[in-house]
Amino acid sequence: MRRRFDWLFYAAAASLLLCWSAPALADDASSAREHFARGYTLAESGNPDAAIREFEQAYAASPNPTVLYNLGQAYAAAGRSSDAIETLQQYLRVVGSAAGDARIRQVSSVLEYHAARVAKVTVTVEPVHAVLTVDGRTLDPGSHSLTLDPGPHGIWLSAPHFEPKHARVDVIAHENRELTLTLEPRPEPAQLLLVCSLRDVRVSVDGGVRGLAANARNIVLESGTHRIRLERDGYLPDEQTVELSPGETLAVYCRLAVDPKSPQQARLTVVHPQGTSLSLDSNTFVGGLVPPGAHELRVSGSGYVTELRQFALSPRQVAKLTVLPERASDVLSRAQAQARKRLRLASYVSAGAGVLSGALAAILYLDNHNRYAAWQEESRQTVRTLPEDPNAASRLDALLAEENSIRKRDSWALGLSVFSCSAVAASALLFIASRDDRDQIMVTTGALTGLRYQRSF
Repeated sequence: MRRRFDWLFYAAAASLLLCWSAPALADDASSAREHFARGYTLAESGNPDAAIREFEQAYAASPNPTVLYNLGQAYAAAGRSSDAIETLQQYLRVVGSAAGDARIRQVSSVLEYHAARVAKVTVTVEPVHAVLTVDGRTLDPGSHSLTLDPGPHGIWLSAPHFEPKHARVDVIAHENRELTLTLEPRPEPAQLLLVCSLRDVRVSVDGGVRGLAANARNIVLESGTHRIRLERDGYLPDEQTVELSPGETLAVYCRLAVDPKSPQQARLTVVHPQGTSLSLDSNTFVGGLVPPGAHELRVSGSGYVTELRQFALSPRQVAKLTVLPERASDVLSRAQAQARKRLRLASYVSAGAGVLSGALAAILYLDNHNRYAAWQEESRQTVRTLPEDPNAASRLDALLAEENSIRKRDSWALGLSVFSCSAVAASALLFIASRDDRDQIMVTTGALTGLRYQRSF
């Protein structure tokens, strides 16, 4: 009856204190005001559990001292003494003397009332950086002085590289208890690093299949002695025994050798440029028998870009593979530079021939022009003296021969002119072709992106 009277007395006192704390929140956040108003209504109606949820949401939206004070009162009304003590102590730290003497006395009386109804548990942890979780609430690393409500509580302690520990603590009101929790170090595992250039290699550890090996695959194992077996069709199996220390990473390399007696072997022929070499699964290859399955062929050589080719062979297959790697960029650059140099030289020669033939055509044209003028003058004189000139026939033959010579020289001048123009044009084209290739930069503009702000709260 006395316990029942105590709870009734406190519930009435808490309701009265809640009525005194009705001032509205100073925060402008509408969501905080709404949660606060609903929490206040629920607290007045005698539903502290629902009020706690509303006050917690209001405080998360707006950490206002008034919300904190009401939340502490709701914790107290719900019988959550430890939460009420923590929240009301935080309230006093936040508001300080600004709360007023009357409010401070009220809060202090509530704290004194609930201090007699909780237990004090001091938890010392080892290692000190371990994380402590009490009733699902995670605390900062280190030791803690906990204020707990009477009854059972679950404590969980964890830290990297340590085995976690769970403890159950059943406390009574006004009890002081010390609790020491020590974590045991977790055995550090070892790692086995499989380095295998072959694909589809089956891995077994201590008789248990661990899947397929890879170029670099980690397998976590306990420290100690282990037996490793590597297998693949067409190869002799490889068995190795390793000793692993705690925390050690040990590399194990595949040492599979081709089984020459296997009837499943395939035959591979590779066509590649002269001056290049072949490597099959990281081993030198000159052609011949190859175990069936997946393989990787590497073709490399001076002046060539290394090319990798992955392929698979069926049992007893006869295959031929052609690999023509690209020339290396430096070799291509030198070849292109030489080609540009030859084009530029040809351009200069063509230009020189064009200029020379043009000059000859001009000289021939000017000289022929003078000869044509003299021929015309001599023709007029011959025509005037033709009736009485006894040598008229021979003079006409000479004029005809001179005319033919002038026409031939004109043809030569025309031909040289055409050749000169063609040579100059060819020189220009060759010069353009001999220039270095340069990257062209294009700037494409589009519509500007507009930014629009939308208010949401």
